[in-house]
Amino acid sequence: MAPKEGSEIGFDMLAIPSDAPHKAEALEFIDFVLRPDIMARITDATRYPNAVSATRVLVRPELLNDPTVFPTDQVMQRFFTIGPSAPAADRARTRLWARFKAGS
Repeated sequence: MAPKEGSEIGFDMLAIPSDAPHKAEALEFIDFVLRPDIMARITDATRYPNAVSATRVLVRPELLNDPTVFPTDQVMQRFFTIGPSAPAADRARTRLWARFKAGS
């Protein structure tokens, strides 16, 4: 369940790197995974929601009605996303991570 104060919402993304050696096959895989029948089976197996609206008639009803899998509209209104960080914050994070990896 989401905290009453709200929560950052995450999202998944399927992308093909510009230097991918098998771009056509990667696109075929993405097309396959996004088919409603396949995505519904993934949701049924993982109890992880998806954004393919055509799957709603295919996903197991008990999952569709489970607000821990598919939050209600009221709960969704409390979710938020974090925008891009400032360049100075990115640099500070990079320096901190480098120090951490170096053990200093």
